[in-house]
Formats: sequence, C-alpha cells, structure tokens
Amino acid sequence: MFSNRRSYISGQHSNRPAAAAHEVQDGSRGESPTISQGSTDSLYALFEEFRKSMNLLEEKLEYMDMKQKKLENQIEKYVSRLKMLDADIAAIQTELETSKNLRQNTGETSQSSVASNIPIMPGTGFACVTAEYLKNLKER
Repeated sequence: MFSNRRSYISGQHSNRPAAAAHEVQDGSRGESPTISQGSTDSLYALFEEFRKSMNLLEEKLEYMDMKQKKLENQIEKYVSRLKMLDADIAAIQTELETSKNLRQNTGETSQSSVASNIPIMPGTGFACVTAEYLKNLKER
C-alpha cells in the first residue's frame, strides 16, 4: 500500500475517502450505524488538510533534492580544483628539485663571484663599489 510514495503525493487517491463513505452507507443494513453528513465533511476536511501537508512535503523534498544536487556539483568542482592544485604542487616540487641539483652541480664559488660583482649600494652614486672592489682595496 505504501510502496509507491509518489502516487499518494500526487493525489491519485483523492476520491478514496468519499468512496469509502458511500460504501459504508450503501452496505449498511439497519444494524450498523451510518456515517452522518457532518462526520463525512470533517473526514473530507481532514483528508484535504492531509493532502495539503503532503503537497508541502513534496515541495520541500524537491527543494532539498535541488540543493543536494547543487552541493554535489560544488563538491565535484572543488575536487577537480584540488586535483589541479596537486598537479601544480608536484610541478613546483620538481622544479625546486632540479634547481637544487643545478645549484649543487655548479658550485657555490661561481655564485660568490657573481655576487661579488653586484654593486653594494646601487642608485646612491656608488654603483662601482662592489664586494670585490672592497676586497682589493685592502690589498692596495
């Protein structure tokens, strides 16, 4: 009876309480009491209230489904971004390793000679003063 939730929500069984009330009135013999019009109206009002509640629940479920799909899409986007960042990190690490290897291979002596030719205070009028010039100044 409750295996298909959608058939109950969509209102296919909306005439069922009225039909059940008629069956009770038609099938009554003099022994069983009949359902009065007031109780039928109250049952119908309760059923209408139930149907409105079910429609409201269906709308809320659809809204939640939409939100869930939106969240799943956002998660997929973040996962793809994370994979791209992982690839970028791996590329940077390989570049760092190669630069370390190159630095070790060339040696620090060439770097010190290059650094000695760099002006100590560029832009102050002492552009010709380098570390090498100051070393040679002591020797003179």
